[in-house]
This record gives sequence, structure tokens and C-alpha cells, in this order.
Amino acid sequence: MPTTAKPARHYSPFGHRPPADPRAALAAIVATGPDSYAELSRMLRRPDHYLRRFVVEGHPRALRVDEHARLAAFFGLSERQLGIRDLWLPPA
Repeated sequence: MPTTAKPARHYSPFGHRPPADPRAALAAIVATGPDSYAELSRMLRRPDHYLRRFVVEGHPRALRVDEHARLAAFFGLSERQLGIRDLWLPPA
């Protein structure tokens, strides 16, 4: 029996220019969407406080690449829209 994946969510709380900081991007998404930090942390198979601690306290210093990619795919965003800045462009 084939399984169907949940459709990507398409949030765009940033307007035209996404924040360069992944914490700010994730905070904006959670503030405007139906998902909580705890739900998103569980999706990453992490403790409920994992993403809240990342955004509010700054721990861990960065999300793992696979976690960041999974969140971007879940929200239907590019990784850059979720706060990874293109290193070849000057910061905004």
C-alpha cells in the first residue's frame, strides 16, 4: 500500500526579502502558521523544546543541514528563504 506524503505548506511571512537569520525566519513562520515549535521539533525527532530553544536561547548554534532542509521542504520554502544566506552575496 503506497503512503502519501503530507503536502508542503506554503508560508510566506517575509514579503519580498527573507531574513538572513534562520532563527528570525523560523520565529516568523511559527508566529504566522498553525504549527508549534513542539510539533516541528517532534517532526525532526527531537525533544519538544528543541526548536524553541534554538530560536529563543540560541542553542544549538545552528540546525543540522538535514534538519534545516526538512523544515524548508515542509514549509514549501527554499533553504535560503528559511534563513540560509547565499555566501556569495553581501548580507542584507
